[in-house]
Amino acid sequence: MGAASFTARGPDGVRLVSEDETCAEGTAVGGARPQSGDVGTKVHLKAEGGIVALTRQAALDYGAHKIRVNCICPGVVRTPMNPEMWEPSRDGGEVLRQWNEQTPNRRVGEAEDIAAMALYLASAEPSWTTGQYFLVDGGLAIKGP
Repeated sequence: MGAASFTARGPDGVRLVSEDETCAEGTAVGGARPQSGDVGTKVHLKAEGGIVALTRQAALDYGAHKIRVNCICPGVVRTPMNPEMWEPSRDGGEVLRQWNEQTPNRRVGEAEDIAAMALYLASAEPSWTTGQYFLVDGGLAIKGP
């Protein structure tokens, strides 16, 4: 699997390309579990569904140009964007414990888990994979609400 690097692509965002520039990929990042939701999440779920639909349409539009487009749907991930959620001093580690219990592999995701999927999709390995969404959620979606 080749290494990937982030390359700026003008006003429409960032594209992932293989380090040796042998293949071009677009990777859209959406939220996890686009097929289900909780009360009060209608707008968020519609946006996630839109990302999945855009991914599929872009795969159709650009496939003839050898451009693969796939979507990563991350689950519950500990990131610098949400440090207070995981701070044990806030609740004695209760939030982390609950998420660990709910997730089949018994841990929350780390940014590196999502990055690993992005690097894989950006490599030449999945050369026949396009228009798909990948749940990277530790099995949370298969468990159900």
